[in-house]
Amino acid sequence: MSVVNSATAAVAAPLLMPWMPGPVDPRDAPVVVSVTDDGIGISRQDQERLFHRFARGTDRLVVERPGTGLGLYLSRGLAEQMGGSLQLLSSDLGKGSTFVVRLPAASS
Repeated sequence: MSVVNSATAAVAAPLLMPWMPGPVDPRDAPVVVSVTDDGIGISRQDQERLFHRFARGTDRLVVERPGTGLGLYLSRGLAEQMGGSLQLLSSDLGKGSTFVVRLPAASS
């Protein structure tokens, strides 16, 4: 149940302008999606372990919220299993974070 709660909390976060590159030929171009939130941001210290299993932020606002620390770990694992990647592009404390998911185009 806690994984479901984590996923629900992540999906419920406000998103700002998801980004997709210009015209993409699905036969050979990867799909790239950038997601930006206006949350509390992630400290440099927490960024180092962001995608580790059971890693949670150390900020008081994070510690006070329920969570398992599995959301980004599982998301990166799924992206990698599909031949892609998930990475933190940027994060500023008090301003939010931007993540990028890259997935290969489907082969025919």
